Amino acid sequence: MKLIKFAFGIRFCKGFHVEDQLGAIVDEILYSRDSKFNEKLFPELQRANGIRRLTNNNQNCYFTISPTDVIFEYQVIYDFKKEFEEFLIEFENRILKKVFNTYKINNIIRYGFIIGAELSEEDKLLKSVSQVIHTNYEGVPNDSISLRFNIIQKKPLKIGKEVTQDFDNTIITYDKEKKDSKLIFAVDYQKFFNPSLDSIADAPINYVSFCKKCYESYQEKYGTKQ
Repeated sequence: MKLIKFAFGIRFCKGFHVEDQLGAIVDEILYSRDSKFNEKLFPELQRANGIRRLTNNNQNCYFTISPTDVIFEYQVIYDFKKEFEEFLIEFENRILKKVFNTYKINNIIRYGFIIGAELSEEDKLLKSVSQVIHTNYEGVPNDSISLRFNIIQKKPLKIGKEVTQDFDNTIITYDKEKKDSKLIFAVDYQKFFNPSLDSIADAPINYVSFCKKCYESYQEKYGTKQ
């Protein structure tokens, strides 16, 4: 297994003030002094339906800003752990601490963190599922597969006299489009806040700690080799 990509994301309640300030937010991300999310990493900008997307198609890197989400997607170049930690700190300092405060992005609904990997061969779970599929269904191709499932864990918190409906959701995906495609394995870690948080500073765990905890869990469970 080879780790090849990761993504950071925060979802919040739709705010039209965010849409009104998208140009200023993009300028803040691209042109702030010492920003790692600069024009070198993102040479192109796409606009569509109240969304701005910074792109680097050559490196498969994207930064999407919408009235409900900020999402950074990164294709690893040389070292997953080093690049993950480097951009995680930048995401916290540049986006969560500065952009969210400056542009009053509040009412946080969800954390998200994705780890993507290439598998050299099917693992035990995928082999078992593939065997069941081919046993029960005729005509299923042997050289492609798409499998997705999620695991929900309730994480309620008592705040004063109120009990939240917070929960964690982990989405597991296996995908191989065709015979000569790589088998891609992805784990999407999500933490939902219900009711939404007034500010990201109110979260029971900060975003950096959340991502690092998920990465440690991934390493323990899947024993990746880099």
